[in-house]
Amino acid sequence: MQSRKEQPVDRELLHLLSTKNHIDEKLLEEAFVESETYPTKEKWVLWLERFILGVGISFLLSGIGFFLAYNWTDLHKFAKLGLVQVVLLGLFIPIVLRKKFDYITQLLLVAVVIMIGISFAVFGQIYQTGADAYDLFLVWTLAAIPFTIISRYPALWLIWLALLNITTILWKEQVLGYKYDDIIMFWFFFLNIIPVIVWETGVKKYNWNFTLRWFPRVFIAVALFNITMLIISGMIRRRSHMEHQEYYMVSYLIGAVLYPMIIHIYLKYLKDLIFVSLAVISILVILCTFILRFVDDDLGGVFLTGTLCIAVTIYTVKTLVKINSEWKKHENISQN
Repeated sequence: MQSRKEQPVDRELLHLLSTKNHIDEKLLEEAFVESETYPTKEKWVLWLERFILGVGISFLLSGIGFFLAYNWTDLHKFAKLGLVQVVLLGLFIPIVLRKKFDYITQLLLVAVVIMIGISFAVFGQIYQTGADAYDLFLVWTLAAIPFTIISRYPALWLIWLALLNITTILWKEQVLGYKYDDIIMFWFFFLNIIPVIVWETGVKKYNWNFTLRWFPRVFIAVALFNITMLIISGMIRRRSHMEHQEYYMVSYLIGAVLYPMIIHIYLKYLKDLIFVSLAVISILVILCTFILRFVDDDLGGVFLTGTLCIAVTIYTVKTLVKINSEWKKHENISQN
């Protein structure tokens, strides 16, 4: 247990001191800066450097793409291939020569992955093979694996998983057709829930230094969307017109286990109300669909659904606000 002298100074503590004591405004402002509650000049400069570097590399890559597209007919095929290879080499050289692995190296690896995709696209346009578009994204996704693993950069993992999802969508449309939408939603659920499990396990059990919460939140939202839509699809379709009924039955079982598990784990252990909110919203959507599907009276079903949505929303918001305030209170007590 920390003594008061060892207690970290944060925004809440400074606000408490400012309300309970008469502290000079200049002294209070200095305290905010010293405690790094307000960003220091060094942090602003670092943020600005990273922002400018990211924008610069984005403009460089987009400029190469637009240059190739605009001058496509005037450039020889070897000039096109040579340009993208020279840029790739120019990105690899600073990565190899840099003595430390930092944000610049990670950003260069992102640029390498993007340029790999551009190079594959240029090669495919020069030598027309008749392959489907998903082949390009499949090869791009496979080629990006080593760079994504090396980078240890959440943004690049996000790009790689987006490529994997796009590959799956294009494969479904160009190979399977639109007949297998429900099966694809089932597999999309697993494609996006696995990164969340790996992320949370690594952070909790193996102490991975991943502090960005938007990464698992994005993929849990996509995973819950797909499994919820699959459950709804199974509920609204007539059994005589349902194909692949085993996928619907499995989705019902997954939903019955997954939603309560998310609420329990993220309320008791991981403490993330975004996950809880997404699970509650999914349950509410399923309940409303069930009412509208199986209640014979359309007007009564709409009225019951609206009442349920309002009641559950109000109760959920009040409960989550109360839980959040209790978490902050316990955190402050543990620091004292």
